[in-house]
Amino acid sequence: VAPAAPATSGDFAGPHGDAAPETPAGIAPATPADLAGSKGTAAPTRPAGIAGVGAKDDTTAASAARASAPPEMVEKWLISFTLPAFQEFCQKHPESVEPQVKDVKKFIDDFIKNADIDSLKIRDMFQALKKRFGAVRRPLLDRAREWAKMYIEKKIKSQEKQKSADATKNGRKGSEGQPIPKQFVAEGKGDDEGEKATIVTLVDVEWAVSILAPWGFGAGKHENELLLRPPTSVVMPVLLGLDSFERNGFFREAMRKTQLGKVVSALRRHPTPEVARLARSHVACWREACARKEKEPKGDKERSAAA
Repeated sequence: VAPAAPATSGDFAGPHGDAAPETPAGIAPATPADLAGSKGTAAPTRPAGIAGVGAKDDTTAASAARASAPPEMVEKWLISFTLPAFQEFCQKHPESVEPQVKDVKKFIDDFIKNADIDSLKIRDMFQALKKRFGAVRRPLLDRAREWAKMYIEKKIKSQEKQKSADATKNGRKGSEGQPIPKQFVAEGKGDDEGEKATIVTLVDVEWAVSILAPWGFGAGKHENELLLRPPTSVVMPVLLGLDSFERNGFFREAMRKTQLGKVVSALRRHPTPEVARLARSHVACWREACARKEKEPKGDKERSAAA
């Protein structure tokens, strides 16, 4: 095979005969001699995957070049919504109003299972919730505190049950053939709450108000209108959870200390017929319950108090 002709300067020109592109500063341009073998033949090609002698130096130089390069530009966008636009956004993304209860409960349950109860601090759990779900409003944090107590009790009972079982297995006290007494373990009722919310305490009521009126009320002549109507999928479980709420012992206290009555009254004008119907039904029942209490004779009140 005839030896290849040595490279010439014309070999480095562009496809139209224009000059070869300039070499970056600090890197010497290649010459024909650099590309030719020891006898003028073309330099042998290196098989793929086999590093040459100068590969390490090339890598070091490339790393240094990247380190000295200016930082890449990062674009940050600030997106603003008009109220109708954000209303539409919430309809398509209900989780933007509030994380789902089942997801929050599962996160807390897992957090308690993996935590050391003796050194557990509630603020650590709150920070973990914020890292997982983003900013969380105070009413949900208050509920999360109650759920944490429930799961801690559940974990303690489970540990005690395991210790009792181990003691029986090892023949220590309590292993005289008597059955191990069944221990109560607190269970979370309605962990999902996706169909019907659990509203049994004043903390739950405060949370319900924050869900039904996430942005509060308007001003002036719109003071009884919600600024933002949450999606139907968010509202319905809460309204269903308020069924027969007037029968709760703290009903009047909830009406006095929270805006529950005002919020549900505003939902009577909700565009979803089922939501509006439930809101009207609740308001009618609550008004009747309040009127019945107010018209109760004084003697009946005294007998009720004595009972």
